[in-house]
Amino acid sequence: MKTRATTTTTTISDSSDDDDVNDDAMVAMKPSLLGKLGQSMNVAGISLFLKLAVSDASLAIPHIDCESIQDIDWFKLKKAGFTAVIFDKDNTLTIPYAAEVYPPLRESMKECKQAFGNERVCVYSNSAGLIQYDPDGIEAAQLEKELGIRVARHKEKKPSGSGTELAEFLNSNSSEKEKNRKSTTKDEEENTTSPCEKFVFVGDRYLTDVVFGNKSGMFTIRVAPFDVSHESKAIAAARSIESYFLRRWRTKNKTKATPHALDEKRKDDEEESSVYLKTNAARSWREER
Repeated sequence: MKTRATTTTTTISDSSDDDDVNDDAMVAMKPSLLGKLGQSMNVAGISLFLKLAVSDASLAIPHIDCESIQDIDWFKLKKAGFTAVIFDKDNTLTIPYAAEVYPPLRESMKECKQAFGNERVCVYSNSAGLIQYDPDGIEAAQLEKELGIRVARHKEKKPSGSGTELAEFLNSNSSEKEKNRKSTTKDEEENTTSPCEKFVFVGDRYLTDVVFGNKSGMFTIRVAPFDVSHESKAIAAARSIESYFLRRWRTKNKTKATPHALDEKRKDDEEESSVYLKTNAARSWREER
């Protein structure tokens, strides 16, 4: 039976009066909340967040929203033409601050590596691998040993940063496997408008992971956090803000994800669920194992 860690969240009121509040007014929300948001995002990230609040909300909407990576059919993603998978770390693959994959997710992680190959699966974290916090790559190297996949080295925190930098990292491996990937890399360069268009980004945060993936041209999958008990108050506050705006954008403004060339929905499903999600039968089989 699938298990989930106990979670606790802070929420912004769901009262009907919220729908009568202007987005501009919400941008000028309490300084304490923005202050806490600032502790979990960099200055450029806050600026982008405020921009999204009034204009580009579609960047915060994922192409798929699901419970966990267990729901994702990695082999269908690979067959559709995607060439790499990038994961956030905390509450996507691991419990916050832990180095090992959360036990219920290990089988799905194994499937992902089988579908794409270890060298085309990596972690893109706002801690390990980030030059600001891990300049010598010590944390990244240790995490690579624990997870069995690479950890991207990068200069800026999500949602800032360059998708091109990530693409260069994925294509920088000098091992023998790189030679076997030349045709794939050439195809990416010749047939896509973005070096990341055939990448899948998976994370639990709308305004960091999803925004970063979408603005870089990736296919984005948002998973629900499975253990927020270890998170800081700053991140809890940021999640509350995310929840408010996502609810507003989706329900009142009917905002949808930025179109992606490889996105595909089930034609016989009224809710238009993604073909890249496992069927109910597959989920039941997995949960009963």
